Amino acid sequence: MLDFLGRHRRVAISGCAGSGKTTLAVEKGRRLAEQGFRVLLTCFNVNLAEFMGGDETLPRQLDVVNFHKLAQDLVRKANLSRSGPRDDRFFDDVLPEMMMEAIDRLGTQYDAVIVDEGQDFRDNWWVPLQCLLHDPDQSIFYVFFDDNQNLYRTAQTIPLELAPFPLARNCRNTQRIHQVVMQFYQSDQTPLAQGPPGRQVEFHTYEDTSGLKRTLRQVLNQLVLKGNVPPEDIVVLTPRGRRSSDL
Repeated sequence: MLDFLGRHRRVAISGCAGSGKTTLAVEKGRRLAEQGFRVLLTCFNVNLAEFMGGDETLPRQLDVVNFHKLAQDLVRKANLSRSGPRDDRFFDDVLPEMMMEAIDRLGTQYDAVIVDEGQDFRDNWWVPLQCLLHDPDQSIFYVFFDDNQNLYRTAQTIPLELAPFPLARNCRNTQRIHQVVMQFYQSDQTPLAQGPPGRQVEFHTYEDTSGLKRTLRQVLNQLVLKGNVPPEDIVVLTPRGRRSSDL
């Protein structure tokens, strides 16, 4: 994939969760920066940006920042301001418009832009990103995305003419987890799992909060005491944040 990108300047790369999109995005950003390019690596999610930028070995020529912080930084540098509530409309529409104004004042910033989790980006965010490039039509522009994981229900008109290059392997999950997840996966190309067989996937049901907690205790007890899984290697995902979760 990295060799392929080395021969193309504008590519969309699709892949399922666990196919290595973020790893490839960071590594490609590193290689371009080491070649002397001024590179932006961006995404929507704040935590993902902090994770990608946490590697202290990344070159100085590589900026890793989430989209809205990038926009706010540019607006501040351009001494722009606008009154009004900081609501969804502000972040979806107003701030990207102000970002365009800031770019008009500050000028172009980068030789290459790499977007991770591009499915989270709204259609009106692509133009400001392209305008950050010294040559908006020809400079390096890569978008990594998962067409099965649109968490924020945004439109998906990625501004690249070529068909997406697919990543066809799930590098993260065991084969049994992969088989379960593939029941919900819709794509022209079904990815393959290259991991070990792994544990059987279990499904547990409950009727109320006390049943949830009781079931979870039993599962954790089974994993930690009988399965010898270190507690620090267990993640419990919930549909709500820490403060509002029943757990």
